[in-house]
Amino acid sequence: MKFYEGSELDKFNNGEESNPADNKKKTNKDDAPKEKLGKRIRKYFKNFFKTEGEKLKKMTFGEKIKYIWGYYKIHIILTIGFIVLAVSLGKVVYRNIKYDSVFHCAMVNNMLSIEQEEYIIEEFGNYLNIDKEHETLTFDSGYMFMWDNSSFSDTNYTSRMKVASALAAQVIDIFVADKTYIISAAPESQLYDLKEVLPEEIYTAVEDKLFYTAGEDGVERAYAVDLSSSPYTYINDRENGILYQEPPYYGIVINTEHLDSAIEFLKFILELE
Repeated sequence: MKFYEGSELDKFNNGEESNPADNKKKTNKDDAPKEKLGKRIRKYFKNFFKTEGEKLKKMTFGEKIKYIWGYYKIHIILTIGFIVLAVSLGKVVYRNIKYDSVFHCAMVNNMLSIEQEEYIIEEFGNYLNIDKEHETLTFDSGYMFMWDNSSFSDTNYTSRMKVASALAAQVIDIFVADKTYIISAAPESQLYDLKEVLPEEIYTAVEDKLFYTAGEDGVERAYAVDLSSSPYTYINDRENGILYQEPPYYGIVINTEHLDSAIEFLKFILELE
């Protein structure tokens, strides 16, 4: 096989020795652009911070706040979002290392206080009769979405990243969410068709509460259950209610590792037994 004339491999095939000096020249030549690029990057940031610093020196405190928010709003929101995402996932990982996770509920647009979170964990934990020294439940209400296409779309981006990461890690077992989220999640193959996974007696008991929407193939299926009749909704219990959406919907994540617990939660939240 004939290689390019003058190449090192061609010289080797012809019995010629390569010149180390030539290799050194080539290496230095190849490295040169990298050095120049590094210098250009350092120069850019040096000039950038110098220019921005000079601008800010001439401004009042209020003008500085307006300027920074106007030009760096997206960067600030995304940075905060990444920090929240990292802390949230870090807490989940820590819990899963320390305890055996038996259930994880992602609550969309349903922020809970610490007291409410502890309350529902205690209630459902007692229902499941978990070993509290070794097992844990999670109700994560840090999934916030804005559906009006406002400037809070960055919040949606951060929450979508959090959902994607949690689904990939098979952390989430169920969603308790508003209708809009269920409609958007079903075509993305996030949710089970409940007819496939609910026991027949449970499916029959909630048949009048099923919510149908289009899946990935455009066919409408029962991807969620309306939880409006639950005694745990805020409307039905102003003191202890923890479900704020009107109505709240329940959906089982398609790659859940705790299907039994997911089904038990539906029975618990609707008091089916």
